[in-house]
Amino acid sequence: MWSNIIDGLGLFSNWQALSAVLIAIPIGLIFGILPSLSGLTALAILIPFVYGMEPFVGLAFLIAAHAVTTTSGALPSILLGIPGTPPSAATVIDGYPLSKQGRGGYASGAALASSAIGGVLGCVAFALLIPILQPIILSFGSPETFILMLIGLLFLASVGSGSTWSGLVAGMFGIFLSFFGYEAISGIPRFWMGSEYLLDGLNLIPIALGLFAVPEIIKLIQNGKPIASEADNRSIAFSDVFSGMRDTLKHWITVVQSALIGIIVGLVPGVGGETAPFVAYGAAKKRSKEPKKFGDGAIEGVIAPESTNNAKEGGALVPTLALGIPGSSGMAVLLGGFIVMGIQPGPEFLRNNSDIGIGLAAVLGFSNVLGALLGRL
Repeated sequence: MWSNIIDGLGLFSNWQALSAVLIAIPIGLIFGILPSLSGLTALAILIPFVYGMEPFVGLAFLIAAHAVTTTSGALPSILLGIPGTPPSAATVIDGYPLSKQGRGGYASGAALASSAIGGVLGCVAFALLIPILQPIILSFGSPETFILMLIGLLFLASVGSGSTWSGLVAGMFGIFLSFFGYEAISGIPRFWMGSEYLLDGLNLIPIALGLFAVPEIIKLIQNGKPIASEADNRSIAFSDVFSGMRDTLKHWITVVQSALIGIIVGLVPGVGGETAPFVAYGAAKKRSKEPKKFGDGAIEGVIAPESTNNAKEGGALVPTLALGIPGSSGMAVLLGGFIVMGIQPGPEFLRNNSDIGIGLAAVLGFSNVLGALLGRL
């Protein structure tokens, strides 16, 4: 065990791997900041660039770029009300109201700090769990997956600022939208209306942009005013960002709780990275002493989803490497990267390449911390 840890850290500390990670992090931050791009897009575009690299170096490059997209995706969510990545949609609920109050820097600092802490907790969980969780993950079947998805949907009732029923109706409408395209088991096309584009289902990125970005852009054009009110409008100072990062530690229970939710959701294949932030948001609201502030600019409403967003990647890597079953859509694309590198994830991977798993955990933690520090700029 200890020899694998030492070998894994040795792979990470290699100058080629470190160079690849340092190049990948700024690229991933850009993919997260620009709405409609995401970690999934980053992986799909960057995979061709790893041809010819050493296996660990190429995988470190891909994971570093993917890991930081949700970190920077919080910034447009807070400052513009437009999710930089689909999982950042939950951050808009309280992050954008804080920005309109002139506290965008404070909210951004809290988002960056919670992302870094959540990412580190996720990578620690990955390193600790990958040797022991294989039989537990194998025991998850359709009933267990259904229950987790149902919990995510029920949390919609507490996330929304309106009535419980309006949240549930919105969730049911989301389920209806998922019916477009081929049925996963039978392969029967549904609601495709003769359009081949709809056979693959409705893409989440255009939906998120349509719901959040387009209305906000139209509103800004109509008003012709800055997002923050004139009384509070000011440039973001480092002191504002640092204040948010510092105050995140005051809500450490929310950070840890949300990170654990992200890790658990990431462990279960098929639940999806977009579910975890809303589950964490709902849990933080239920636990809060002032739940009525949520939706109007509660800092816990920023900390919870951002901690979860980064922690879930550590959890999602466990079934991806241990079973060869992707824990998220991003991990599904990453499997292609493993194949390009000549590595087959699965039980044999744990026996023969556990040092690579430990090294990738180190890449994940390092990328989250450095990504948060660069995001501060």
